Amino acid sequence: MLKKFTYILLLTTGLVCINNQSFAVEAPDFQQTKQLAEKGDAIAQFNLGLMYDNGDNVQKDSFKALEWYSKAADQGLVNAQSNLGSMYENDDGVPLDYKKAVEYYTKAANQGDATAQTNLGIMYSNGKGISQSYQKAEEYFLKAAKQGYGDAYFNLAVMYGQGKGVQRDFKKADEYMKQGCLHQNKQACEFYAARQKDMQSH
Repeated sequence: MLKKFTYILLLTTGLVCINNQSFAVEAPDFQQTKQLAEKGDAIAQFNLGLMYDNGDNVQKDSFKALEWYSKAADQGLVNAQSNLGSMYENDDGVPLDYKKAVEYYTKAANQGDATAQTNLGIMYSNGKGISQSYQKAEEYFLKAAKQGYGDAYFNLAVMYGQGKGVQRDFKKADEYMKQGCLHQNKQACEFYAARQKDMQSH
């Protein structure tokens, strides 16, 4: 599963959420962030959680990360909800708890977060923390794919290529794999290139 959120920047002109970026954002000042977080600022709470999670400008501490993500998530901050889902799913410094992972992914997915939608789709596909449902998995993958999320396209391609809960359809699988590649999913690019090479050799 993925945890791809970087720091949310506090700018004088307003708030900007930087998601799924390939460039690095410098961690904010720890003391200033902590002061704002303690005053109840959800963005500062998320940033402080991320600082503890990554060990940026502070000693890495998964339990403090969990604490601050939880405070931000309780205020409805989607990035915090998604990261909590990932922590619980991956035994990332906190006890493994698939049901809690599903709970937080669902909250973030319902707010339109493509990463959480994809991760929730995987949970449904594998039946982790929730009853297995390929129909629900496909539904969440499609929601994320409509937002141009490459990982969702890749998972749809796998479903159609393997006939997991859907009629096996290599044409659809190839199209989803191609879209996954176009939307920056490395695995999709590798599979799509291999498939094209295989088709040309026959």
